[in-house]
Amino acid sequence: MLASSKAENNTGAENEASPAGQPASKMTKRVQNLNNKLNNIIIPEINFHDITVAECLDILRIRIIEFDPEPDEKRKGINFVIRNGNDNGKNIGDLKVSELRLKNIPLGTALQYICSEADLRYIVEAYAVVILPAK
Repeated sequence: MLASSKAENNTGAENEASPAGQPASKMTKRVQNLNNKLNNIIIPEINFHDITVAECLDILRIRIIEFDPEPDEKRKGINFVIRNGNDNGKNIGDLKVSELRLKNIPLGTALQYICSEADLRYIVEAYAVVILPAK
């Protein structure tokens, strides 16, 4: 069962430092663009068995570029960042996804399932989707 509390669609603007010279509205637009990609990139098939979260994200990076409808080749894809918590020094990228089989699924929904399987969550920031401990 998918736990919806594990993933967050964060606008990013309220808790993200603006890079020098970039207004918050430009940052918000970048977050909206990433959210659009999460909703509109459809992955035809995912078949993960006993692999790490980091490996899942590596596979998704490749698949996203393949199915991203973005016409500009330089803008295809999504960056993922794994941000480990300060508790017990465990690398969340090493957490296992035991089994996940999905067909014709939006990227954001696939990320929710991956996060749910490993007791993680994600937020969308201006330049990346950040994977975090569930709290």
